[in-house]
Amino acid sequence: MLYTIVSAGASAAELAALQAAETYGIPTGGLAVPDWANDRGDPAALLRDRFGLHLGPEDPAARLMANAASADATLLCCLDFTTPGTVHALRILGSLGKPYLPFRLTPGAGHARVQAWLLEHQVRTLHITGNRERASRPSVFHLTTQLLWRLFAACGHTPRTASVAAGEASNRRGTLATV
Repeated sequence: MLYTIVSAGASAAELAALQAAETYGIPTGGLAVPDWANDRGDPAALLRDRFGLHLGPEDPAARLMANAASADATLLCCLDFTTPGTVHALRILGSLGKPYLPFRLTPGAGHARVQAWLLEHQVRTLHITGNRERASRPSVFHLTTQLLWRLFAACGHTPRTASVAAGEASNRRGTLATV
C-alpha cells in the first residue's frame, strides 16, 4: 500500500497525482516551484494548504532531485518522452540510483505494470512527475488521473467519492475539484 505521494504540483501529471491521491485518502507533499505556478492556474493556497506542498528551489533540476530523493521511487507519466524537460528529467532520475519508471500514458493504460513495479521495489512513498499539458498533448491530466485511480484501487485504497467508484472523470478543466 502507498503511504505518501510526492509531487511538485506544476505539470498536469503532477496536479493529477495530487488530486488522485487526495481522492483516495493518500497523504501528499513535495516541493513546488517558487511562484506556485502550475498548468491549471491553481492558487498557491490550494497547493500549500490542501496538498501540503512547500516552496522548493528555483532550479528545476534541484527541485526534481529533492522530490525524488524524498521518495522510494519515481513514476514519470508522459505522452511524450522527447520534450526537453522530460529528457532532462530522465537523465536526473537515472543519476540518483533510485528506482524510476517512465510510463507512457495511453487511454486505458494498464496499471498492473506500475503496481508490479511498486511491489518489486517495495515503494511506500512515490514521487510522481510528468508532462505538462499542451495543445499537442491535451489529455495528460485526464490520462494520469485515470491511471492513478486504477492503481490506487489495485493497491488497496478506497475512493472517498462515488464518482471515482463509478469511473467518471472529475474536473477535466478549471481548478481542481473540491473532494
